[in-house]
Amino acid sequence: MKPQSPLKMPAWEKVSSHDTGRGVFVQTGLDLSTHVYRYMAAERALQALRDRTLYLSSVGRWADPYERWWCEQLFREGSKLATVRAFGCCWTTRCRSEPFWRLYEDRCSQTDGDSDRSALASPPIRIKARLSNLVAELSSAVDETEAKVFVGRVYYCLTDSIKARAAKLRVSSKEVASDAATALHMKRYGFWFEKEIRVLWIDKNGHRAGHKLSFDIKKLIEGVMIGPSTRVALCKELKQKVVSLGVPAEKVKRSLIYKAPAGVSDSEN
Repeated sequence: MKPQSPLKMPAWEKVSSHDTGRGVFVQTGLDLSTHVYRYMAAERALQALRDRTLYLSSVGRWADPYERWWCEQLFREGSKLATVRAFGCCWTTRCRSEPFWRLYEDRCSQTDGDSDRSALASPPIRIKARLSNLVAELSSAVDETEAKVFVGRVYYCLTDSIKARAAKLRVSSKEVASDAATALHMKRYGFWFEKEIRVLWIDKNGHRAGHKLSFDIKKLIEGVMIGPSTRVALCKELKQKVVSLGVPAEKVKRSLIYKAPAGVSDSEN
């Protein structure tokens, strides 16, 4: 995959019927029938299902070193974007990715040198949704709180080119919400494997650690998968917890990618 040019970023198209000043915007050309997936550590996923909320973290508090560097490029003091209050959560179109499962599993903080770390890990949980349903939930949220929400595919670019884009936006940005959203849908090329779909909530409600987005389980979630693990009993326990929180049992499955290949199709993973 070649790096994508930040000069050719798609425009934003309003897809909700809200008045000026609020609304839901998606990138032109984004297929809203696409399925997207949110991988989460088990406890965070269970909390989200329990509270019926998705947590969107302030972009200034993102832990990833690259994301922190990029936000500093965009929102530094004196920038036209400095007043933006943006909160985001990340989804992906990758549904069969063993590295993603490993990234989100809960590992013990300390292990014996001879221990099998995979046996000690708590499997993560993956939520499946359709973009059209996610957009509908976002539109309902904007009914209650004045905000602009942007949903788009992340573009992966060379570092020098996105630094140049940031320098331009800092001095010439006019539509600060959409310009910030465009910039926050750009990442360094080394992250292209993530195939990320990003949701950004932008409002004027001041500094805070994050924003909680309420959702309807039956309307949003099309499936929940318990991550791969050799700890079968724990996987069954997690499934029971997910079902007890309102997800229909037939929509909850366990990943079988650690099972011997015979008789296992890709669709099961």
